[in-house]
Amino acid sequence: MSVGCAYDVDPEGSAAGLTITDECRIVGLGMLADGDFVAGRVTGFDSTTVTGSWVHIVPPTEGEEECDCPGRGRRVGHEEERGRGHTRGRGRGHDCDHEPEPTVVLLDPDAVLCRINGIAIGDFTGTAEVDGAPGFTYSVNVQDRGDPSVTPRTLDFYTLSVFDASGTRVVFREGDVVTGDIRVTQSSP
Repeated sequence: MSVGCAYDVDPEGSAAGLTITDECRIVGLGMLADGDFVAGRVTGFDSTTVTGSWVHIVPPTEGEEECDCPGRGRRVGHEEERGRGHTRGRGRGHDCDHEPEPTVVLLDPDAVLCRINGIAIGDFTGTAEVDGAPGFTYSVNVQDRGDPSVTPRTLDFYTLSVFDASGTRVVFREGDVVTGDIRVTQSSP
């Protein structure tokens, strides 16, 4: 994770110097290279007021699709009498020997910090639910590397870490935002 000035900064964009602020806005809608979907809006008004929400959806892994799961394709909850959770596991679990990746992480922010200097970097943290289960915290780092419609295209970058109640990292996802855009801007006073 970059701290301070963003790397690969356009010298013209950095003429005003580095701005570090908790009065900023992070808005995004996109897909990572591995197929994860991310979307949301987080706004910091001052060091104590943050609003918004964020969602991160993980597609099924190859291992989940390779399971001999009766009813794959009928609906998300395969076995009629078991609803969403097959014969073992939770949520989209399968009757297999592996634990499935969490599929949906809902994030409620409680802190935000942005570093704006050519490329804009934003971090936000807070509480999370993983597949509907509360009791998690998270950290997101985004790098707004510019306008994706400009040629040559620069890709924004995204990192998510989710921790359980003991502080153990249980989810780590990162990658270029290959479809969509993440914007990090300073909020108006």
